[in-house]
Amino acid sequence: RKFDVIFAGDFIEHIYQHGTFLKVIKKHLKKNGYFILTTPNCFYYKNILDIILHGEPRISKYNYGLFYPDSLRKLLEDNSFEIIRFEWINMASKASLGYIPIRFRKALSSQFLMVCKKRI
Repeated sequence: RKFDVIFAGDFIEHIYQHGTFLKVIKKHLKKNGYFILTTPNCFYYKNILDIILHGEPRISKYNYGLFYPDSLRKLLEDNSFEIIRFEWINMASKASLGYIPIRFRKALSSQFLMVCKKRI
């Protein structure tokens, strides 16, 4: 089956074979369809604090890869996807202390979103 939109929310980091996953997405995406994905940001400020305080980030043992936008962009482009939109996702409330570092540097946000199309 072919789909207009395929959404993978916080999923790609749990996949062992990223290339195989993206091939399956391309196979089931219509010609002008959209592939939308979100994933945690490897440079989320809490991960950095964990490294400073505990020597390593607290990451699920079920994660096979963490991404930063540039690394995910390269993976997608290498697998014939074109990124048409990128957004930082900030899960911290504007009233919380966690919002302060993100306000000054979006790259410290907890997650990001990419909207892609197949390169034809």
